[in-house]
Amino acid sequence: GRRRTVPPPLAVALVDPSVRVVRAITEVGDQIVLSERVPSLREEVHVLRVEDMGPRPLVLSGRRCREIGIVQLLVAGTADLARRLDINPEQLVLDPSMERGWKAAVVSLFGPISSDSVARVRVRLEEAITSKANFLCLRIDSAGGSPEQSLVLARWLREINPAEVKTVAYIPNQARSDAALIALACDDVVMNETAVLGGEGASTIDARQADAIEAAWQKIMQGNLKNLEALPLALVLPEYEVSRFVQQSTGRTEYFSSSALLVRKDKASWKKQQDLAPGPLLVDGFQAEAYGLTDQPVTSFSELAERYGLGDDVTRIEPGWADRLLDALASPGLAWLLLLIGGVGLYIEIQTPGLGFGGFIAMVAFIIYFWSQYLNGTSGWLEVMLFLAGVICLSAEIFIVPGIGILGLGGGLLIVASLVLASQSFVLPANSYQVQQLQASLLGILGAGIGIVAFGVIVRRWLPSTPVLRHVLLVPPERDAKTEGVTFEHLIGKTGITVTRLAPAGKAEIENHVHDVYADDMLIESGTAVYVTAVRSGRIMVVPYSQETI
Repeated sequence: GRRRTVPPPLAVALVDPSVRVVRAITEVGDQIVLSERVPSLREEVHVLRVEDMGPRPLVLSGRRCREIGIVQLLVAGTADLARRLDINPEQLVLDPSMERGWKAAVVSLFGPISSDSVARVRVRLEEAITSKANFLCLRIDSAGGSPEQSLVLARWLREINPAEVKTVAYIPNQARSDAALIALACDDVVMNETAVLGGEGASTIDARQADAIEAAWQKIMQGNLKNLEALPLALVLPEYEVSRFVQQSTGRTEYFSSSALLVRKDKASWKKQQDLAPGPLLVDGFQAEAYGLTDQPVTSFSELAERYGLGDDVTRIEPGWADRLLDALASPGLAWLLLLIGGVGLYIEIQTPGLGFGGFIAMVAFIIYFWSQYLNGTSGWLEVMLFLAGVICLSAEIFIVPGIGILGLGGGLLIVASLVLASQSFVLPANSYQVQQLQASLLGILGAGIGIVAFGVIVRRWLPSTPVLRHVLLVPPERDAKTEGVTFEHLIGKTGITVTRLAPAGKAEIENHVHDVYADDMLIESGTAVYVTAVRSGRIMVVPYSQETI
């Protein structure tokens, strides 16, 4: 066809805000002229209608340029342009820094994907759009967690008009499992060199879910010019098979599933080259670029900003103080610190009966721990009930039916199970990533346990000798029956006062010394007068003191 050029009046209006141009629809065709040229044009031809080209300064979208006739093709990127021109994509190189005038905003999405996290990110993105940002950078660091919610956010991102707002996903560390769908729903994806995309993550996808995800993703990407259907699904769905095909006429390569190739009109022109490993595929920055999923990897966000010519004026839509507090509490380090504080509080409560300070600290620490994990999307009522059941079993073992051991062991296992489940989004690990997360959870609990033991050693070794705490902490007796050459037969028939509850073991002060004592098949409250009846294998046996016991 005839080569079209930009009409001179239109070119002038694009650079001079004072110039007003109109589109005159005449019986011989459309003409773009200066507004003052319309009267003379009416004398030359019959003008049917005059349309104002728009507000000044004049700005034309790609679609508008296509309607006017000064643009021939609308493409989504270099890959789509190569397809439309039937050339190899490697022959085209795009320089993103040519697109200037960005008002950029950065929004972060990290941690497990849940309805709450997706809602928070949408609010921040909408806030950026409201503030007239035309470049949205979604910083993703997530292992997934909810394919349904990831598809909700992906659909919302696809509905953003790319002519008005450009969306770029930046992956500094990971976008595993369904989080990869969120990244690939953006206009561009940029990864750090060592970052990973896809693969196994926090979510477990069965066959029924896989079919629903495939149908939903194809609907979301319908009409997308980048042909991002098969590969993204291969990054997420288990056992999803994708092959590499080459078009013999152009040398262009694409990735299709067998079912996707069958419905293509040009399927005869494609030849299979290689079958990829069954999904979910895990790729790094360089592999993702080779597959055509992302742009060239970067080493930092500064390099990304330089590539797109963002400059220094980048707005970071930060979460509020409540969100920052939640994120801090949900971090593994602080979560395990809360467990350590809770365990130490319980130990203090046991060592300082009747004071209540340690019990209060432990209660607050465990409440904050479960609350933060609940808001983070990894804990619910199941974990809380398991924890309470474990505490009840341990209390029963210590105070009600001591000596059996079943309730104590079961209660301890329930507490450990509740703490582990509260720190992860799955119950039993179903893939290698979840196994690693389970190991990390167990190591965190082990570390907290070691910290509690270390604190107990310090308390028993040094703190009882301090002037302030010597009258508060329960100190061990100076000698016990296991010390060579020491016996307690001389205490038989003596009386004393219990300083802890005997259930059945505890401590009592006898002749101005605190000794480990044992009640004979009974519970004795603290502050009760006791009478020493016997010494068995170094154990001081006592009963409540009364005139009948003498």
